[in-house]
Amino acid sequence: MTAPIVQVPGNLSAFGIAKEVTPGTPVLPSSFEPFTTCNIIPDTGLFFPPVMMNVRETDVFALYGQEKLAGPVDGPLFPVNGIHMFVGAIGTDNSQSGTAGSSKTGTVAAAAKGATSLTYTTTAGSAPLANEYIQVGPVLTTYGLSAIPFSGGPAGTQVVKITSVAGTTSPYTLTVPALQFKVDTTGNGGAGLVAQNVVAPFYHNINPANVLNSYTFEKNLGGKQSEQYAGCQIDSYNLKCPTTNSEVSFSAAVMGLAIATLTSPTAVAVDSGVPFVFAEGSLSFQGNVMTTATNVEIDIQNTVKDTYTVGTSHLPTYLTATTRKFSAKCTAVFSSLTDTAWGYFTQAFPSIAPSNVPVVGALSLTLTHPSGGGIIGINFPQVNIEKIGDDVKVGDVITQSLDLTPSYDIATGYAIQAYVANNANTGY
Repeated sequence: MTAPIVQVPGNLSAFGIAKEVTPGTPVLPSSFEPFTTCNIIPDTGLFFPPVMMNVRETDVFALYGQEKLAGPVDGPLFPVNGIHMFVGAIGTDNSQSGTAGSSKTGTVAAAAKGATSLTYTTTAGSAPLANEYIQVGPVLTTYGLSAIPFSGGPAGTQVVKITSVAGTTSPYTLTVPALQFKVDTTGNGGAGLVAQNVVAPFYHNINPANVLNSYTFEKNLGGKQSEQYAGCQIDSYNLKCPTTNSEVSFSAAVMGLAIATLTSPTAVAVDSGVPFVFAEGSLSFQGNVMTTATNVEIDIQNTVKDTYTVGTSHLPTYLTATTRKFSAKCTAVFSSLTDTAWGYFTQAFPSIAPSNVPVVGALSLTLTHPSGGGIIGINFPQVNIEKIGDDVKVGDVITQSLDLTPSYDIATGYAIQAYVANNANTGY
């Protein structure tokens, strides 16, 4: 006799995320995203070759082709929860820095990537202590955004938490979690050797990458069982910042390489930080703080291609990020057609723009929680106005809708800059 079916409330579900060491090899979640919807729904690849065999039905011979593991995940945008998907949509977290702490400084001896101990010699201040954080990098007294190399700069600056300290006088032996980067004066972009005490918030440089990170996602169904998707990449990422009673949110389209079921879901743990809202945002376009914006939307397309090969399973063998494109949309309160700062209509068209050259400028969006609660920053250095529309309604104010297209800036060597500041010191 089978057990009776007991309904499972959807609110008991969860969505776990972890970056994989080896693409396609599943790992347990290291963080969770309190999500709104999760429509990662596998396609079995069932098809029937159409045949004529003296019956009206064409569905006769059941075959299985390509299993598709894809779908969107939607949720609020947090400073910590689910931030893996924001990082994974752009590239890699290639450098971390902290906020200035005490005056403790020192030097550390060279160490290999993955090492769990550092030899620390005091330069100034008192001895290091367990549970303190040190920033290891090439420059002394440089913190936050000043210490991380945006868009293409060498990786290397890292923040490590001291687990324990051995020794009563300098030099001390520090036990630390496995180092993300090696500590070396000649390798790793010259990073290493200089150590200084730092505290949260910790800044993460999100660097565009040609090869995307690989993740394991766990779709926990009501705390009863889980669907596990390994080898996942972020095909697209859409961020929305509406000026309504709604949080800043995202929708990430996920594609995976492998599927499994877990009879016991991973224990759920979430960061206590709250989602962002529009009042915490700052939007700048063409060098002007855009106080007229009512809605902002940013879209990242990685165009991930799934490739199936003969003689393997029904699952894709490869996932490869191909063409990368960015776009943005904004709705702004109408001010002027011709103003040098706010006259977007004139700026957009070659026929009426100053000197018949459309205005090109940078676009940046920053979301900042108060009291060091977290920051997310996105900047596009080269942006054109692709479309502009007027919205005129009875009983309402006139607004303009802007469709914006960021492009690769040859002079700077990038199309996007991004960073995250939160209470997590390790790289994503």
